[in-house]
Amino acid sequence: LEIGTLSYVFPFMETSAISVFDPLRNWGLGLFRSGWDDSTMVALGAFQAGSDPNDFQTGDGSTVGLTGKLTTAPINDGDGERLLHFGLAVSERLPERGFIIVGQQPQSSLLGLGDAASSPFLSDIRVPANFQQLVNFQTAMARGSFWSQAEWTGNWIDQRGGGPVFFHGFHADCGYFLTGEHRQYQEASGTFGPVNVNRPFIRCHGDRDRAAGWGAWAY
Repeated sequence: LEIGTLSYVFPFMETSAISVFDPLRNWGLGLFRSGWDDSTMVALGAFQAGSDPNDFQTGDGSTVGLTGKLTTAPINDGDGERLLHFGLAVSERLPERGFIIVGQQPQSSLLGLGDAASSPFLSDIRVPANFQQLVNFQTAMARGSFWSQAEWTGNWIDQRGGGPVFFHGFHADCGYFLTGEHRQYQEASGTFGPVNVNRPFIRCHGDRDRAAGWGAWAY
């Protein structure tokens, strides 16, 4: 849920520590469509991940994966002003060179894939493996200016020459807009989108119908 939120609307300076488990964007073929109603989204795809952030370098850590995601928002009023969201994502990944690598990269949401580099202070986690399974459970709610979200991610690795390896983590976030705004919910992707500022500090041509002010403030 947090990795799927665009960096320029992400509410914090850094993502959570469990974001290192997320395979991020990879080359592949995906299908995205609304489900039985406008509140449900289904995604499925097959992807090839390289061993560098841009997926160009093949080698240890490159995988072929099948990934799926299902989200539903049984309550969604006012584009997320009143919201209840649930989501499930799963991924089965096969290492091409026999290694699963968990790269401990900077968690700044302002760094794009091409800018993110491995930390010189933290070594990558390298596990000789036959396959890897990722599972992500997510939930979010909003009521007016208050919002919260939480996620749990589990990472199962079938280690060659040893027992199974299991990593997991959890994060929970919340916030409140002092100026009355709310985070918009994007049903097509099952993620949070931009904030429509009630009184923008700088008004563009399309914002002339709104009074100028001190922008949106939140904590």
